[in-house]
Amino acid sequence: MNRFTYKIFDLNLFETNYCSKKLKILMASACMVAIKSPRKSDFFKVALAEKASQEELIEATSIGFLMGSSQLLQSYKSTLYSSIKRYLKEEIDPGSIDDFFAKKNKQVQFGFSQFYEAIYREGTISSKEKELIALSVSIALNCTTCEDSHTIKAVNKKAVNGEIEEARKIGQYVLASEALYKSEHT
Repeated sequence: MNRFTYKIFDLNLFETNYCSKKLKILMASACMVAIKSPRKSDFFKVALAEKASQEELIEATSIGFLMGSSQLLQSYKSTLYSSIKRYLKEEIDPGSIDDFFAKKNKQVQFGFSQFYEAIYREGTISSKEKELIALSVSIALNCTTCEDSHTIKAVNKKAVNGEIEEARKIGQYVLASEALYKSEHT
């Protein structure tokens, strides 16, 4: 583990107040997956050392992967759509392109929503904890829409203000520490 990773785990940030230390480290691990950090394996090792089960680590990092991928997918989808419209505007009726994407979008959305439901279903990590993980990932991804959505869902699953604030702090700290790490390694 490098010095940046050690510094993160030395902080009071991971001491328990509302969320367990293990949950906070799972949050940070999910954030690292979502932002595609080269340091993610360090976080996985710490999570396992903190007695997170392999299943818990898989569930938490699946949330990070899902959220990071969906943000990327939205970006690709809009780029693909605008590129096809631009390149084919002379040859194909724009309405046909719109119809094609509307149909495909419904198929993708259906598959995505099934996958999303499976990831967020109660498992070795409670659905409330999964929403708290998703909230911290939302912060790390700078997605305010996601942040609002997962805050509401966490509250609906009986998360208290302290848990929500701690989840936010984990996302903020991961984002800041990753920026610092990149600035010193580029």
